[in-house]
Amino acid sequence: MQMARLSFLLCSVMAVPLLLATAFSSADSNVELLENGGFEQGTTDWFANLGSFTIVDAPLHGGQSAGQLTVANEQANVVSHIIDVHSDAKYSFIAHIARDLESEGARAFLRISWFSDPNGSNKIGGVDSSIVVFDEADSYHVATIDDTIAPTNAVSARVGVFVPGPEGAIIFLDDLSFTGPPPATPTPTPSETATATPTDTPTQSPTSTPTTTPTASPSPTGTVSPSSTPTSTPTVKPSATPTKTPSPTSSPRPSRTPNQTNTPNPRPNTPIPTPTPIAFTLINPSFEQAVGNVPIGWQKFGGEMGQVSQPKADGDYSLAFTSETGSTKWVYQTVLVEPGSYYSLSAFALKDSPVIQDLWLRISWYASYDGSGSSLKNDDSPLLSQDSPDFQALT
Repeated sequence: MQMARLSFLLCSVMAVPLLLATAFSSADSNVELLENGGFEQGTTDWFANLGSFTIVDAPLHGGQSAGQLTVANEQANVVSHIIDVHSDAKYSFIAHIARDLESEGARAFLRISWFSDPNGSNKIGGVDSSIVVFDEADSYHVATIDDTIAPTNAVSARVGVFVPGPEGAIIFLDDLSFTGPPPATPTPTPSETATATPTDTPTQSPTSTPTTTPTASPSPTGTVSPSSTPTSTPTVKPSATPTKTPSPTSSPRPSRTPNQTNTPNPRPNTPIPTPTPIAFTLINPSFEQAVGNVPIGWQKFGGEMGQVSQPKADGDYSLAFTSETGSTKWVYQTVLVEPGSYYSLSAFALKDSPVIQDLWLRISWYASYDGSGSSLKNDDSPLLSQDSPDFQALT
C-alpha cells in the first residue's frame, strides 16, 4: 500500500460519477451480519488503521461497551470489519458515533467498500455516508448508508467508520449494524467423493478378492492393497484434483514446489496474504462540507483557502485559493492507493487573472502511509495558462 498526494490550484473539483447496475433483493430476508457491532466482545472482528482502537464503558449508546478511536493524524483513521456478501444484493449500514469534550472539529463518515475476493484486496467499488459534524460532546449521532446494492462480482465488503482528523481527537462508536441477505451456506463437497469411490471399487472387489479385502485391510503396508487399488485410485484421484487446481494456481505453484505436484491440497487458503489496509478516495471532493470556512479534508501549502458560494461549477460551493506572493502554492489531500492500480484525477478550475501564471493538477506518489518523505514520482496535468471567465476542465 502506498500514498498519493493530490494537489490542486483551483476553484472547484468535480468527482467522476460511478455508474452501478441496478438490482433488487427481497428485504424481508435481511439479517444482522455484524456479530460484534456493539463491541460487547471487545475488538473482535474489527481492524483499526492509522489510529488506536480500545473498548470503554462510557459513553454508551446501548449495552455495556463501546469502541473508542484515538485519531493518529489528519488522514482518514478507520475502524473496519470485512464480511462476505452476495453480488447484486441490497445492504444497509448504520452506526452511532460521538466525540469527547476535547475533540471539537472532529467529523466522521461511514464507508462500504466492495471487493471481488474474500480477503478484501481487490476493490471494485464503494459508497460513503454523509459527513457527521458533532455539535456537542458525548452525544451520539446516527450515520447511515441505506439500501445500497453490491456490485456484480462482489464477494466481500469492508464496512468502516472513517475519521479524517484532527490529530488527537477521540471518537466513540457503538451499536453498529450491517444488514442484508444471510451469508450463503457452503454446498456439501463430500458428495462428489462419496459417489466417485463406489463406482470404481465394486467392479473389481466382488469378482477378484471378496475374501482378500478383509485380510489386507488390517495391514496397510502397501503389499496387498496396491494390487487392487492402483487400478481405481489413479483413475479417480488425479482426475478430480487437476480439474479444480490448474486454473487458479497452476502457474505459481509448480515453480515453487516442483517435488510436491501430487499433494498441494492446502494451496487455495494458505498463501493468501493478510488483508491489506483500505484504499481511500477523496474526502469532500466538491467542497460542500466545511468547518467554519475551511473545507473538510483539504490542506494547503501557503496561500489562503476557503469555501465560497460563487463562482462555482456545480453544487452549492467551490474552493477559493488566493496568494499574495509570487511563489508556487497548492491545495492538497493525501489518500491511500493500491500499488499497480490505475488512477485518474480531474477537476474544474477557474483562472481569470493575469497575475496567476499557470494552474495544474499533480499526483505525487509516496511509499509512506502519511505522505511523508520524498515522493517516488510526480504526474502532472497539462498547464492551464489561458484566462477565461468560465471553469475549464483539467485532467
